[in-house]
Amino acid sequence: MKLPSPDQLPTALTTEEHQLWQSLRAVILVGLPEVERGFRRFGLVQLDYDMLVRLFTHPAGLRLSDLAASLKVSPSRLSHRLEKLAGSAVMTLETSESDGRVTIARITATGRVLVERLALRHEADLRRLLLAPLRADQKTALADALSTIAAHLPTESAVELQGSPRRRSLLNKESPVGGDPRERVDSQE
Repeated sequence: MKLPSPDQLPTALTTEEHQLWQSLRAVILVGLPEVERGFRRFGLVQLDYDMLVRLFTHPAGLRLSDLAASLKVSPSRLSHRLEKLAGSAVMTLETSESDGRVTIARITATGRVLVERLALRHEADLRRLLLAPLRADQKTALADALSTIAAHLPTESAVELQGSPRRRSLLNKESPVGGDPRERVDSQE
């Protein structure tokens, strides 16, 4: 049986939309891993670096729920990455003095040095791989378009909860649990 050629496949996308999708896939599958390669020799991935940058800009530390929300990741994904970093000297996890159920993440002096060391290299990689080919007006248009898309994406927490048996109880305002499940990351540890 002969397979149809790509131009014979049924599609609801216009030619322009299809080209946009293929270009976006190339950036995601080739460009972003190239950017992340700059962290690998330090044992980090992009999310680890993003986490350290957030903590760098919040010297007093952040509650884990606030850190997860600021990174737009689920509490479980954040916990997984924290487990990977737990043995390193780049950050600490401490119980809040005011609420023993809350854990605060703080960057260490070693972590601050690492962020300072990586920041310029990371920005150079971003510029070289993703930004340099664009004119100023293209950068503005792309930033606007991607911001619009990002605003319409579900949060990782919402995606994680879809289909979950706990979904109704977590999202039901009349539930004794109620509220935003991301706010309970600290008490679930």
